[in-house]
Amino acid sequence: MVRSDKEANSNNANNMLSKRSFDWANIISPSMYLMSRSIIILDKLRYSNSMKFWDKIASDMVFKSINYFMSHNEVYSGRLHGIILAALLGKKITCFDNNYKKIVVIFLAG
Repeated sequence: MVRSDKEANSNNANNMLSKRSFDWANIISPSMYLMSRSIIILDKLRYSNSMKFWDKIASDMVFKSINYFMSHNEVYSGRLHGIILAALLGKKITCFDNNYKKIVVIFLAG
C-alpha cells in the first residue's frame, strides 16, 4: 500500500520496489466516496437514519480492505491505517514514512 496523495514521500516504496502500487482509492470506489460524503451531509442535517447508512458503507470498506490484505503475505506501506490493518492481520510489514514523519512519530511515542 503506497501513498499516492500529497503526503507521499519522493523516496517511497514506488521507487524502491518492483511491485504494483496500491492505495485506498483502489478499494474505495468513486460512488462509495460520494455516498460517504452524502451521509456526512445528512448527519449534519440531523437525518435520523444517516448512521445506519454509514455503518453499511464502513462495513463494506473494511471488508474489502481485509480481503485485499489477506491475499498478500507481506505489506509495504506508507499508510498508518494500512500498517495497523496489516499488523492486526498478522502480515509481515515494511513501513515507508510520509513527508510529515507521522509513522516514525507514532512508533516512537509507543
